[in-house]
Amino acid sequence: MSVVNVFIHAPSTLVSAERRVPSTIPLHDLKYRLESIVGVPPSHQVLEIHSSRTDHEQQQQLAGPGPFAASVRSTLVAAVPPNSDVESRSLEELGVVDGMAIKVLDTRPKELIQTFTDESLVDKYVMDDDTYAARRDTVLAFKQRNKLGRFDPSKDASSSSGDTEDLPTELAVGARCQVDLLSGTGTTGANQRKGTVRFVGTTKFATGAWVGVEYDEPVGKNDGSVAGERYFTCKPNFGSFVRPDKVQVGDFPADDFDLDLDDDEEM
Repeated sequence: MSVVNVFIHAPSTLVSAERRVPSTIPLHDLKYRLESIVGVPPSHQVLEIHSSRTDHEQQQQLAGPGPFAASVRSTLVAAVPPNSDVESRSLEELGVVDGMAIKVLDTRPKELIQTFTDESLVDKYVMDDDTYAARRDTVLAFKQRNKLGRFDPSKDASSSSGDTEDLPTELAVGARCQVDLLSGTGTTGANQRKGTVRFVGTTKFATGAWVGVEYDEPVGKNDGSVAGERYFTCKPNFGSFVRPDKVQVGDFPADDFDLDLDDDEEM
């Protein structure tokens, strides 16, 4: 069986693909094969044959480099009217050769097309914190069962006094501070974050004393709340909770930094 290598492009569904198709297949039969590729029903397809691929404009709208040179431009070879005698002809009869393209136009109403392509119209399931905490097949449940991370009793005992009365008096709300989650292991300034103390006390998400810090940069994990409980308020990704021994209070001017820290040392 003779085949031809063509580019297939459907602007309505943002599909662009390269396929080998039988060159002797009539266009009205080819439409049914195209449906599985582009997602457009045969009755709503209008086919165009081009000299080369036609997704240049689509490529410009997408992020990242394109798969082919922008200098390549296509020329319309034939526009196939729907339900016409031309649809009974094959690609071979229409002179289609390797490297040419089939553009699939969609005659469905725009509103209907969007129901299949616009992800914002799709309801997404979001699990609330209580439901997630009740499940036994999650990472949280695994850490709880195996006493890992913040559920490790030895880590809790060594990293927190468990009583805010034992904390330094200078560790107070409003104080400038520097956080080093890897303190005591020979770390350098590259492993430090600066910010302002916004909370000192006990929390519902873990035992012991915690310090809520509003960082100078968006390198935190929250906005001052954890598991639906608010302890202070700041912009998203500017807030975090750390153990008191990771916080040094002093005159720390704002600086630029970027660091990924261990999940089990920060909330």
